Amino acid sequence: MIAEQLKKSILQAAIQGKLTQQLPEDGDARDLLKEIRKEKARLIQEGKIKKEKPLPEITEDEVPFEIPDNWCWVRLQGITSEIGDGIHGTPIYDDNGGYYFINGSNLVNGKIEIKDSTKKVNIREYEKFKKSLGEATVLVSINGTLGNVSFYNNEKVILGKSACYFNLIGHVLKNYIKILLASGYFLDYSIENATGSTIKNVSLKAIRMFQIPLPPVLEQKRIVERIEELLPEIESLKNDETKLEELQKSFPKKMKDAILQYAIQGKLTQQLPEDGDARDLLKEIQKEKAKLIKEGKIKKEKPLPEITKDEIPFEIPENWCWVRLGEISDISAGTTPDRKYIIAKGNIPYYKVSDMNTQGNDKYMGIAQEYLSEQYPGKLLEPYTIIYPKNGGAVFTNKRRITTDKCLVDLNTGYCKPYNSNCLDYLFYWFLMLDLVNYYSGTALPTVSAGVIKNLLIPIPPLSGQNRIVSCLEKLLPLCEELL
Repeated sequence: MIAEQLKKSILQAAIQGKLTQQLPEDGDARDLLKEIRKEKARLIQEGKIKKEKPLPEITEDEVPFEIPDNWCWVRLQGITSEIGDGIHGTPIYDDNGGYYFINGSNLVNGKIEIKDSTKKVNIREYEKFKKSLGEATVLVSINGTLGNVSFYNNEKVILGKSACYFNLIGHVLKNYIKILLASGYFLDYSIENATGSTIKNVSLKAIRMFQIPLPPVLEQKRIVERIEELLPEIESLKNDETKLEELQKSFPKKMKDAILQYAIQGKLTQQLPEDGDARDLLKEIQKEKAKLIKEGKIKKEKPLPEITKDEIPFEIPENWCWVRLGEISDISAGTTPDRKYIIAKGNIPYYKVSDMNTQGNDKYMGIAQEYLSEQYPGKLLEPYTIIYPKNGGAVFTNKRRITTDKCLVDLNTGYCKPYNSNCLDYLFYWFLMLDLVNYYSGTALPTVSAGVIKNLLIPIPPLSGQNRIVSCLEKLLPLCEELL
């Protein structure tokens, strides 16, 4: 994202002296370094800190970039009184303890963040493992997630091994060091010096050896002030980018939903007088339904309630009509067969919800994962039946399919078989528009009952109007998918 790249560039410019003006009255960082060395020598002489093994001088080959003439390079050990990390083990936890055991994951944007999952220890463990932390302490994660930075603010904590601490000496601003540690320069250094393949770890030696571009104190202050001015602007840009990215991701679906909605309202295609009236189509469907009942292919059911004016959600063309889905199609659910009828290779596909992927504009089933033997005694679905998730989490997806073979679907799958096969494609696109989330019941196992689906209202155009809608959708919906 642009905001992240901009932040990285600004932080890098800051630690190279390119973000702020260099002023003669700032003095020279070498004088600051002399003061730091004097202070460190005093602390050693007074026995307050231990004398460290000298580190090698920084060579020209080690200098990663140019800095202003009045800045200087120094290793981190050279401006600190102590560098260490937390315990390399597990303390004895105590839920009633008053001290927290923190690691690098607790170091968040300059603060120590105590989480619900942060373990506690009692005072005995604290006294055993406490470190010399104070106002000049900077904490940085050196194991796992690298580079999280925080300051110590008298929190009651002990440190784990992924939390490195160091105490600054003299007039080195913590906030300048925080900027330095947040830069790509430190992250690149950490990665380059880290060991481990799965979990990265930066050694304390590498931390001590890290080369600091040190400005005079006044310049440090100007850098901190400038960064504090710019970072909120960058954060605002980042938020705007996130919103734009979310909009770009949601736009294809919103466009697809809008197209489907327009289609079933009769606003996507032209209405022609020669189409006739959908009421005549409905009479033909009712005759076909009566025939199927007479032949024993479907059961006669209790009539569905009349549609009232209050139920109608929107206007439709005059030659369309409203109907309940159960009046024009057979609605029910699949079944789960006895496992003895499932074989490695058979000629009757057995489909589960998992066999339907989420590409809702692709109307046909994929390859079944299981097959039934020819001796399966249960009721099979005829080809060209619409199926949809009935139970479980798949109810919240847009999985919809049209079967192409005689098959069985599982108990978690509902099906819709139109009495007039010419209405199949139009009904399928109506199902694509249908959000099953609005119709489920239950929490442990969300379920969309067949009774609810049967009672849903669907606007029906004449067949020629349906065909034009389907033809138009087959051209437009793939374009929405290409935007994903």
